[in-house]
Order: sequence, then structure tokens, then C-alpha cells
Amino acid sequence: MRALRWLPVSLAAAAALLVVVLVVATLSGESPQLPENGPPFATGNIADAATIFAENLLVLLLYSMGGVAASVIHRWRDARAATANRAVASRLAVATVIVLLLLAACRQAYILGHGLAGFADYFYVSRWRLWLGVLPHALPELTGIFLPVAAWRFAGREGRQRELLALTVVAALAALPLLAGAALIEVYISPKAFRALTCIVESERFRGGGGDCGPEPRECPKLSPAEFERRYHIHLTGAEIAGDRRNCGASPKRR
Repeated sequence: MRALRWLPVSLAAAAALLVVVLVVATLSGESPQLPENGPPFATGNIADAATIFAENLLVLLLYSMGGVAASVIHRWRDARAATANRAVASRLAVATVIVLLLLAACRQAYILGHGLAGFADYFYVSRWRLWLGVLPHALPELTGIFLPVAAWRFAGREGRQRELLALTVVAALAALPLLAGAALIEVYISPKAFRALTCIVESERFRGGGGDCGPEPRECPKLSPAEFERRYHIHLTGAEIAGDRRNCGASPKRR
């Protein structure tokens, strides 16, 4: 299948974007962000999967429109009345489309990275741990979203710009199973990955003011009184600090 030829390029683009997301999260300042009580931090249901699939479908359509626009531009350039000025204008138009797609990808990386940093600060876990928890669903999701871009690249390299519209449609259809699978992974598997990598536990409502004990319970006794106050947003006496250290060192329980 043609889509299999485009898959490595799309996968490489997805991996590159995720690396940028991690860099943005690492460089972001501390700003705890309250997550919604649902996927990917808590197991959802099929309705959650449908919502996630629909949101990703809109992003897929955005990147697919780049290929559609490029196809229209190439057909306009190759018309019988083509002139040198028209060729220059078509190149500028294609460059504009590419820049817009790059800006969309940069905005997506910034939003994801900043959100990842905010959630990590809320749960008091390291950002790279939360990033690893994102990978099971984010990698296939972004791979599917970038398939139309990979199809555009192959069409340009092989001189098949006149077929770009058909290739974009094929790429978008091939991306649908990836997006559907990624939505199911985010709803049913990613919450388990988060619990394996951190001490985030499922509950009816996320704990206000912070997560459970942090990524490693054994780190809790090392906290200073000032760090305890920052973590729990309350003033603690010496006896309360000692008690919280003992509780935090215990295995987290499901609520």
C-alpha cells in the first residue's frame, strides 16, 4: 500500500514534534494546571474515545487542507496559459502553505508542552515521566495526523503533483485507523501507563492542590518544611510534617 511508504516519514515527523514538546515542557516555568477528570489521567469510556477521535480528525483535516491547497496551486500553474509570473506566484503560494503548516505544528508543540509542564507541576511528578506516559497514544496519533504531509513530500519528490489531491485523500483515509486506535489507547491504556510511571491514582475527583505523593514515595522524607508548604499549599507544624512524611512514604492507596 502507498500509505506504508509514507509511514516512516510521518513517524519521524511525529517523533520530532514530541521531542520539541518535551523541550518546551522542560523550559516552561512552574505553573500548575488542573487537568480534567478523565483521559489520559483516568480511564474513560467509548464516548470519551469518540470525542478524542473527533478532535484529532479536525487536526487531520487541517493538515490535509495543505495538500489540497498545494494541488490546486499546481493545477493552476500547469494550465495552458501558464507564464513565468504564474510559476513564481505558484511557488510563493506553496511556500506560504508550508509556512502556515509549520506555524500550526509549532503552536501545537507549544500548547502540548506547556500543558504537559502544568500537569506535571500539579501532580508533582517530573515532566519527562509524564511525557513517557503520553507516548503510547501521542505517537500513533501524530503519525496519523502527519500522513497527508508525508504524501505531499513523496508526490513532490516523484513529480506526481497532479495526483496530489488523490494522494492526500488516500493518506487521510489511511490515518483514520491510527487516530481511532490512538483514541482507544488514550482512554483505556494511557491511564495505566501514568500510574505505572508516577503515583497518580484514579479517583472520583483529582485531589485539589496537588497529586498524591510524587513520582517516588521514598523521596518524600527528603522534603524540607518549606517544600512541604509549597507542595500542599498549607502551613505545617513540625509534628504535622513528620506525620505527612510517614504517610507519604507509605504505598499510595486508591480512593
